Amino acid sequence: MNRTQFGKMFLAMAAVIGMVIPAQALELGSYRLLKGNLTLPSRQAPVAIAADYLQAVTGKAYGAAMLQPVQIRSLPSGSLVRFAQTFAGLEVVGGDAVVRVGPKGRVLWAKTGRVGLGDNLSLLPALTVGKAISQVLDGPAKLQGLSTLDPAQAKLVIWAPPNRAAHLAYRVIVPRNLQTLQTLRVYVDAHTGKILSTENLVKRAKMANVFEYNPIATPDIMQVSLNLPDGATTLTNDDAYTLNCVDQQRCMDFGMGFFLHMCSMVAVAEADDDGDFLHYTRPESDTDPEDSFAEIQMFYHVSKAYTHYRSLGFEHLASYPLMSVVNLRIPSFDQSAFCTSEEGPNDSALYPFDNAMFMPAGGLGSFPENDAIVFGQGSVSDFAYDGDVIYHEFGHAVTFSISSLGSALDDEFGIDPTPAGMHEGYADYFSASLSNDPEVGEYAGMSLSADGIIRSLENDKTCPESITGESHYDSEVWSGALWEIRKALVAEGHEAHDVDLAVYTAISGLSEFDNFDTAQQSTTAELIAAFDQAAGDIAAAVFTARGLDGCNGRVIDFAFEDDKKELIYLYGTDAITVSEVPGPMQFKLELTEDAEAIVIDAQMAQSAGMGFGGPTEPSIKLLVKSGDDAIAWTYTNQFTHDATDEGLLTIESNMAHGEVIGTFPAGVYHVQLVNAGPTYILAGVSFSYLLEVEIDGGPQDEPITEPDGGTEPDAGPAVDDDTPPKEDSSGGCSTSNSTPTNGAIFFMLAMLGVLIRRQKSA
Repeated sequence: MNRTQFGKMFLAMAAVIGMVIPAQALELGSYRLLKGNLTLPSRQAPVAIAADYLQAVTGKAYGAAMLQPVQIRSLPSGSLVRFAQTFAGLEVVGGDAVVRVGPKGRVLWAKTGRVGLGDNLSLLPALTVGKAISQVLDGPAKLQGLSTLDPAQAKLVIWAPPNRAAHLAYRVIVPRNLQTLQTLRVYVDAHTGKILSTENLVKRAKMANVFEYNPIATPDIMQVSLNLPDGATTLTNDDAYTLNCVDQQRCMDFGMGFFLHMCSMVAVAEADDDGDFLHYTRPESDTDPEDSFAEIQMFYHVSKAYTHYRSLGFEHLASYPLMSVVNLRIPSFDQSAFCTSEEGPNDSALYPFDNAMFMPAGGLGSFPENDAIVFGQGSVSDFAYDGDVIYHEFGHAVTFSISSLGSALDDEFGIDPTPAGMHEGYADYFSASLSNDPEVGEYAGMSLSADGIIRSLENDKTCPESITGESHYDSEVWSGALWEIRKALVAEGHEAHDVDLAVYTAISGLSEFDNFDTAQQSTTAELIAAFDQAAGDIAAAVFTARGLDGCNGRVIDFAFEDDKKELIYLYGTDAITVSEVPGPMQFKLELTEDAEAIVIDAQMAQSAGMGFGGPTEPSIKLLVKSGDDAIAWTYTNQFTHDATDEGLLTIESNMAHGEVIGTFPAGVYHVQLVNAGPTYILAGVSFSYLLEVEIDGGPQDEPITEPDGGTEPDAGPAVDDDTPPKEDSSGGCSTSNSTPTNGAIFFMLAMLGVLIRRQKSA
C-alpha cells in the first residue's frame, strides 16, 4: 500500500470515529490535561465522541476499569461530558475524566484523573462497615458527639487521588448538626482502618421597588416586574422562594437536647390585590430587623442571577427551589438564650449578623431541604440589599452544583488551601461580571470596613506572596487574574459574555483534587477552544505573571531585614483532625552570618478557634530546615515533616514571639509554622536572628534585626467586633454576657463549615 492509499484509508477511518490520537501516553495515576484540536470533526453524539476519544488515548491503561458518562452539559458552543471511573463495580474517587466537545464534533480539550490502579489492589475489605463508622466517630467526627451512624452513610469505593497509591476505602458521610456546623466526608482505608482523607462540606404582575445593584452603586429605586407565576401572592417560583427571619420567641433544636432562641423563617411579603409588591419600600433605617423590603431585594437579585447563569447554559441548582433567607439575627449565647423545647417561649434579645452564607441541602441535618443562601441583618447595612453579595452567594450554589471542587489538599509542602480560594474567587468573578463592576459589596461592606468595599478584582495579588490560608483573602489572586484576562480579551475584540462562558465551562470540569495550577490549565485550554491560541497565550501570561502556574510550591522568598507577612491564617486541630496542622506557606530565608537563633514575631495574634471540645490553648511552633530544599511533608493519617529544628511561640498581650535555638551557619533556610492547638491568626509577621557577640568581655545574644527597626512593636489594628481590622477577617471570638461577638459565629461558620459560604470581613 502506498502512502497516498494509506492516507486516504486513515482519513476515512478518522471520519467515522473522529479520532486524531495524540502521541503522548497517559501516565499511571496522574492528572493530565490534553488540549488543542484533538480530533477531526464528527457527526456522532457528543458522548460517543468523548467515549471514543478516551478509549483511543488510554488504550489498555484502564485494564478492567470502566468509564461511564455521568453528566452531559449542553453549552451554547458544544458540550462538556464528564465520565466516572469504576472498577469491579466500585466508584473510583479521583478517576473522573472530562472531555470538551466543540460545536463541530471536535474534541477541544480533555482532562483525566486516575487511569490505572496498579496490580496489587485487594478488593476484599478487612474492616466491616460498622468498624469503619466507629473509626470515624472516634476520630474526625468526635466533636459531633454521635454514638451511632446509619450504615447507609458508608459506601465502599476505591480512593485514588492523582499521584497517590489506590486504596480500597469506605466513604463515610457524617451529616451536619447545628452544634458543630460540620458535614464531614471521610475516607477510611478498608484494610487498615486509617483515615485517608477528611473534608468539611459546609454555595410576574408583579411590580416591585428595587435597587438595580445596591444602594451605593445604584442609589435610585426603580420599578421592575418580578419573575413570579400568574396569580402568585408570595415570593415563590419554581427556582426560588424567599423567607424572612422573624422573632416569634421560638427556639431551634441544635441536637442532643440543646435548644437556643433563634428567629423563625416565614414568608411575610404578600402581593396586594393587583398582584404587585409596590407597597414595600425601603424602611427609615436599614437596620430594621424584620423589614419585608429585604425579601423583595433578595428575590429580585436571585432571579437576576439565575438569568445570568442560564445565559451561560446553566439549568438548575443541584437541589431546588433555592431557599433564601433575609434578616438573620443571632442570640446572645448566654444563659438567657437557652430553652427547654422548640416552643420556648423566649424573649431574650437577638443581635445583628454582619455576614451572608451559602448552605447546601441537608447542611444542618434535615435543614435546609434544598440549597439555601442566608443573609444577616447587619449592624449598619442590610446584607440583602446588596446584589453583589447575593450574586456571590448564588455563585457558590452554582459552583457546588456543576463541579466537585474541594476545599483543601495535602501535598509535599503541607496543606494547599487554594481550592477554597477558587470557590471564593469564582463567586466574586461572576458577581463582578454580572454587574460589570470589579468592586464587590460597596454597600454591605459598610458593616465590615471603613472603605465600604468587601473586595476588588482590580488588584495585583500574586501567589504565593498573597496567600494567607484564609479563603477570602486567597481568592483575590484568582479572581484578579480572571478579571485581568477578561479585560484583556475584551480589549482584543472578544465579547465579555463569551469570556464568562469559557470560565464557567472550565468550572464544570473541576474535581476535588484541582487547585490553582490545574484550574489555570483548564481555563487556558477552554479559552483556546472558545477563541484561539492567542487568547490562550494572553491567559497563560496572566496566570504565569501572578504565579498561579504552581505558586512556587507556596514557598515565599523572604528577607530578614525588610519583609513582613501581613496575615497568616493557621487552621488548627479544632478544624482539621490531626495532631499538627501545617501552615499554608513556607518562607525561604538567607542568613548572611552565623547565628544561634532564628526569631519570629507577630504584631497581632488572635484566636479564631471555637473549641467544641477541641484544644483551646495556643500551641504554635516554628519549624526550621537548612538548605535549598523546602520542608517536605507526608500524610499517612497524620502529618510528618523533615524539618530539623523547632521552637514554640509564646502569645502574650495579643502578640506572638518565638525563637528556634540552635547552630545556624550562614546559608539558606526554610521555615514554616505548624499548629497543634486551636485555629489562630497572626498578623504583621517578621523574622530576625540572633548573633553571639562579645560585650565587656562576655558573650551576649544580640538580635541582628528587630521588628520595625528595633522599636517597640506596634500592637496592630485593634480588634473590634463591629469594625474588624482591614487585614483580619476574624472580628473577635470571645462572647460577653450581653452582646454576642460576630466573630464567634463568623468562625463557627468559617472553620467548621467550609462549604457554608460567606463574605469576608474586609
